[in-house]
Amino acid sequence: MLKEMGLSLDKIAEINIGPVLFREELVYLREIHLNDFVKVTVVMTRYNTVNSRFSFRHEIYRSDGTKCAVVTVDGAWMDIEKRKLTVLPAEWQSIVSHLPKSDDFEEING
Repeated sequence: MLKEMGLSLDKIAEINIGPVLFREELVYLREIHLNDFVKVTVVMTRYNTVNSRFSFRHEIYRSDGTKCAVVTVDGAWMDIEKRKLTVLPAEWQSIVSHLPKSDDFEEING
């Protein structure tokens, strides 16, 4: 999704930034069999504009439309050289603002 929005991990790595996850939760709802085709949706559920902390929710569906799993991740951007949290460059903030957002999206300004 980030690559489609113009923010590939390769592009981010060029300026020595990478994502770091603090929490990942996977809730299984239904079985998926080997060779089943799945659809994954991704929405941002929370974003802190000051420190670039983020949360995403991924929902995994079988081809028949059955929701099979929900994956929630909380993370932030890290300066790979300094090994400290950082923010994305200002020119990339517009990309983040256009990411798909959940109905319960929460923007935090501090």
